[in-house]
Amino acid sequence: MKLKPVIAFGILSLSLAVIIICTLIASKNADLHTASLYINLQTNTSLFTEIIKSLSNSQALIILQVAIIIILARITGLLFKILGQPIVMGEIVAGLLLGPSVLGYYLPEMSHFLFPQSSLTNLQVLSNLGLLIFMFIVGVEFKLTGLKEEAKKIFVISYASVIVPFIGGLILAQKVITYR
Repeated sequence: MKLKPVIAFGILSLSLAVIIICTLIASKNADLHTASLYINLQTNTSLFTEIIKSLSNSQALIILQVAIIIILARITGLLFKILGQPIVMGEIVAGLLLGPSVLGYYLPEMSHFLFPQSSLTNLQVLSNLGLLIFMFIVGVEFKLTGLKEEAKKIFVISYASVIVPFIGGLILAQKVITYR
């Protein structure tokens, strides 16, 4: 019996939902809190202060983080699609924009607010679960017939992608050692 990708994805999504609910319950019982947030408010808006108070809860913060990551990844992906590039390149750029290279360098306060050090473990667990789901879907949709037809190309590309950087590293290391 062959499992259809839609059914497999549904089963995996349901099990992921159970895992997330159990994790949220466990984190609430373990009394996990994010780093305290220090924000100087120019105006006295009670709505904004309520949002900041609710973000001290780790579940609310992870939802905000995931929402910002998804929104920026979609926007940059669409921009790259308009430019004729793969969407995944835009998603990689979104990761660079939200990381310490851009957001952490130019707006460190905002970076610490959105991604405090104490919440990175939760975000890493969630990203690993997303990678697990992605690899599962790729495995379900993989067709072995294409593998047999393209075996020679696959062999050459896979070995070249290892050998060329290895030889480049050896040459560079030799230049660095002889330079000293």
